[in-house]
Amino acid sequence: MLRLISNGHPNSTPHSSEETRVVQTLLTHFERTVSPCQPNLLVDSTDIMIRALPRIRSLLSAFKRLPEPVLGQIFDHFVRDRPTMDCRTRAHTLCSVSRRWRTVAIATPLLWTSLELNLRPGWKPTFDSICISRSCALPIDIRIYYQEYFPAALDDALHLILRHLPRIRYLLLDLLEPWSGAVPARPAHVFSPLRDVAVASHLAILDISLPPRTIAWEWISSIVQNAPNLHAFSFIGDPIPNTPWSQLQSLSLGPVTLRESLRVLSQTPRLRSCDFILTPCQPPQRNIITHPLRCLMLQRLATGPYRTDDITDFLAHVTLPSLISLAIAGAHRVAPHVLAFLSRSDCAPRRLNLLDTRLTTFQIGQIVLHPHMQKLQFLNIELFQSIITRDLLGHLRVVGGQPPLIESLRRIYLWPVVSSGAAATLVATLSEKAVYTVRLVDGMLSMSADFTYVMPESDCEEWNRAAT
Repeated sequence: MLRLISNGHPNSTPHSSEETRVVQTLLTHFERTVSPCQPNLLVDSTDIMIRALPRIRSLLSAFKRLPEPVLGQIFDHFVRDRPTMDCRTRAHTLCSVSRRWRTVAIATPLLWTSLELNLRPGWKPTFDSICISRSCALPIDIRIYYQEYFPAALDDALHLILRHLPRIRYLLLDLLEPWSGAVPARPAHVFSPLRDVAVASHLAILDISLPPRTIAWEWISSIVQNAPNLHAFSFIGDPIPNTPWSQLQSLSLGPVTLRESLRVLSQTPRLRSCDFILTPCQPPQRNIITHPLRCLMLQRLATGPYRTDDITDFLAHVTLPSLISLAIAGAHRVAPHVLAFLSRSDCAPRRLNLLDTRLTTFQIGQIVLHPHMQKLQFLNIELFQSIITRDLLGHLRVVGGQPPLIESLRRIYLWPVVSSGAAATLVATLSEKAVYTVRLVDGMLSMSADFTYVMPESDCEEWNRAAT
């Protein structure tokens, strides 16, 4: 087109010399720009890859020339940056580069210390045993998931655990269906009682999820009693194993009755984090103890998600003066009991999660603006069958006075909110410095312009565990 304009069409009026010069200048600039790209414009993608191979080989050759100890240190850093990556993924990532990389990877013990066993028909522990042998004497992490009911595979996995129990640092045994958490229609599985159990000197975290009709409390108790360094225990199943709890610092149990939860708290003087999924009990268990149980070191409490009476009865039986994080899920008419609990405990929570609740806006205002909430930094509110509207603003002003109401508040999560404008006004009423993210009624997300906060892993765990 530029050439046609510069040369002039036979039937067109002649251009001035200045116009011709400008067009020719543009044409020259265009040709200089396009000429370097012409060799690749019509070249097949395969030819482009073949041309790039020498450059890629030269790049890899620099790594191939690295001494094996240096390459092994790089692999160690790779593993520490991805602590939960399975051995199979690590092996596929590193061993498939070259024969030398495979040799170094096999000789790097840290690369083989994380195992993920997905039990299904035909599963054999051969590869996992090889991985454990390659990890030398390092502590290992084992995660076992039940993809399909297959008792022989589960028995083989349990034998693998017992054989290497002294070296296990983290053990997860999840026998629930992974896609829904529902209980599959399967017969009861009985864990054989253990005898002459080796001391699990490295075991620090034990996480077990079992379906009903699974008899395993003797098996679990035998392991816990022989794990002197165990500090975190999570168990979903029924019944609750009768184990010694004195050394634990983090505990998650469910479903538990009120009596069981109080018994466990009385046996765990060093407990700092606690999750209880409370279950109804007939007849209701009330006035179990004369005075509220005082837990001096407990800093984090999450309860839910069944009847309100179970949660309120639990709050009435405990006093937590060191509490900094409180999560309550699936309750309504709980506000007066929460207020009484806060006043009795004389604590100053930093985090508050009200999840799947039926609280009114006035009750939310009472809890959030309680005198013991003036150090609150993290607030998450998820309502059930109701919407956060501007009515909450009026209740907050009635209870708390003029904004800002909580100077220490830094992060706010709200759902569902009627509009982003209402959310922005609500946040401004609570705190001038808080960043927020909200989910609107239509499911869309809205957040403050300066929302650059990335939730740390501790908050993520608290969020997910309280929500579930």
